[in-house]
Amino acid sequence: MLSRFRSKLTPLVESLARGFIAAKIDPNVLTLMGLVAAILCIPSAYLARGLVPVLIVLSSLLDALDGAVARALNRVSRFGAFLDSFTDRLQEFLYLIALSILGLDPYIAMLILAFSYLTSYLRALGELRGVKMEGHGILERSDRAILFLILSMLGALGMRNYMNILGFVMAILCGATVIQRFLRVGKALRLLE
Repeated sequence: MLSRFRSKLTPLVESLARGFIAAKIDPNVLTLMGLVAAILCIPSAYLARGLVPVLIVLSSLLDALDGAVARALNRVSRFGAFLDSFTDRLQEFLYLIALSILGLDPYIAMLILAFSYLTSYLRALGELRGVKMEGHGILERSDRAILFLILSMLGALGMRNYMNILGFVMAILCGATVIQRFLRVGKALRLLE
């Protein structure tokens, strides 16, 4: 859903990236810093619940900035894209562990994780076969990041019931995204035959 606003958000991300661009920070370093922030969500869930939402924002922001910095410094690479995609999956896994510690039902967390991974897998399968997938589906990565943030805020406030209701809704939306992407790839491939 947020991908529809990409043209409006891109200038904001690029302005935030200027300091990293001026310092010529390697975009892969930003990617790894985002992963470190996600890793820190787990001990924070035990020791300082209020830090989890902050770390999710930081991790997600660094994930957005790495691409902007790579483009500005002309350092876009296949390895960078691979690393970014790989760390995206790890970050979601780490967020869900932290959210489970904060009170999200583990079965709901598993559903979200499974559907999230399937969403990304279907994008990769589709794009390997020439089917454009960006912007297709109810809940893309940026949308999930916002819901992870809201879930972490509910968890930090001890609102487990609301957290599990929103988590269940998120799982349903992630499942709907899987169905949408499956149908899109299937339809596109049938047209190509």
